[in-house]
Amino acid sequence: MKSLLIIGLLAISTFAQTKNPELAEIVRLRDELVRSTKEYAALLEKQIPSQERNVQRAEDRLKQLQGLREQSLVSEKEVEDAGRSLKAAQNKVAEIRRGIADAAKQIEQMPTDAELEREYKQAVKKRAATKRRACRNWTLTAYQRQQGRKTISGFQVVCER
Repeated sequence: MKSLLIIGLLAISTFAQTKNPELAEIVRLRDELVRSTKEYAALLEKQIPSQERNVQRAEDRLKQLQGLREQSLVSEKEVEDAGRSLKAAQNKVAEIRRGIADAAKQIEQMPTDAELEREYKQAVKKRAATKRRACRNWTLTAYQRQQGRKTISGFQVVCER
């Protein structure tokens, strides 16, 4: 597995060295985005155990208060508040899991080197057709569009002034 990773890294660095510097910078930025996204997902993963403990505590508290309510020792409002606290804790865990899934989806949808090169060439052609042919600052932008029930996401190389 390590040798495959090393070969992959060598391929990336070789790609970046053989192409023009602007494209190499876009590839580097894409790789940095992937690394940052993975770090973000790892931080979210670390939060799950403590948030699940919060859910367990909230469930225990709700059961305890329901038992006390049956004995008429606490008000219905306290039981409802405990129910809301449980729901909030469960929503927090679900939100973290959605964040992890979104990060994985974003990494999965990252463009390959070939796709980046194709996008870059298209952007250069578009730029050449305008009055301002040179570009000093190329960026890799992400987009999402809704088409009916389907979400389309992608990346595009854009010249920024």
